[in-house]
Amino acid sequence: MAKKKITVDAFMAELDHPLKAGVQAVRDIIKGVHPGIGELVKWNAPSYVYSNADFVTFNLWKKDAIHLVFHHPACVTIASPLLEGDYPTRRMLY
Repeated sequence: MAKKKITVDAFMAELDHPLKAGVQAVRDIIKGVHPGIGELVKWNAPSYVYSNADFVTFNLWKKDAIHLVFHHPACVTIASPLLEGDYPTRRMLY
């Protein structure tokens, strides 16, 4: 049986996370960057796509920080003190 897809709004309405307000604020920022950014639930968290390419997903397992996983191939070439990790396919932001 296929898993039922839910909207991110419905997901957020049910989310029990101590930093929910911060997650919502970051969500609003991401969605406001460009009208072509799409939003869906992936890995049990809000996730974002642009031009049919995944680029960032929240990781909501941490309860003491907002954790974003940038998993677009181009992210590993971006020099930023905000992005952490020396992974071949992703970078982290806390």
